[in-house]
Amino acid sequence: MAHQAADQDTAKERSLTEDRWTLDEIFDYLTKALGYTETRTLYEMERARLARRLVLRVQKIVDGKPQGDPEYLPFNKKHKLVRDLEWVVPQNHKWGDNRWTAYRQAVLDLWPSRLPASQTAPDKQQDERLVRPTPSTPMAAQSPRAAKGPIRGKINRFGDADRELFPEIERLMKSQRLTSTEAVGQIPEDKLAGRGTLDSRIRRVSDRFRREKL
Repeated sequence: MAHQAADQDTAKERSLTEDRWTLDEIFDYLTKALGYTETRTLYEMERARLARRLVLRVQKIVDGKPQGDPEYLPFNKKHKLVRDLEWVVPQNHKWGDNRWTAYRQAVLDLWPSRLPASQTAPDKQQDERLVRPTPSTPMAAQSPRAAKGPIRGKINRFGDADRELFPEIERLMKSQRLTSTEAVGQIPEDKLAGRGTLDSRIRRVSDRFRREKL
């Protein structure tokens, strides 16, 4: 029984250190890996939490080991995520020995990492080497046929609909001192054109606003 209990403790500790990220690790990922500002990072984390897409588990940690049964942070504004002495913590919650974590993969699903434009995925690099012509092989035998259809990124389906929101975005930015992304987040979802996720539509509109208005 003692051996089984030790295995369970080890499994709990491993889940905290390997499969889960703390609030501070999530904050560092968004600010350092994705380049978000601190204000935008807290806004994104809080919005995902209230939307029940970022589930935070509360676990008491003593001497680096989890103690007792974990609980889950309620999805309400009472426990808004804030920065306190360089740590990200929920308001109105005892946090001395407690640790809040979320599944690492859930964070990556919410905020995927972006491959720099100067880098090409390994699979694509390999494909390009395979089709690169050599002196002994005729070009006609190696050059793939150009794909038919519109070039990706050249279709502007929602440009007019997005621009109709610009006056409201500017009003919200001035009246509430918001960033463009925060202002777009205040606009009702049904006014954001498209069928993608809410986050992707907010990013599209805010990116277009910054490109054309700022």
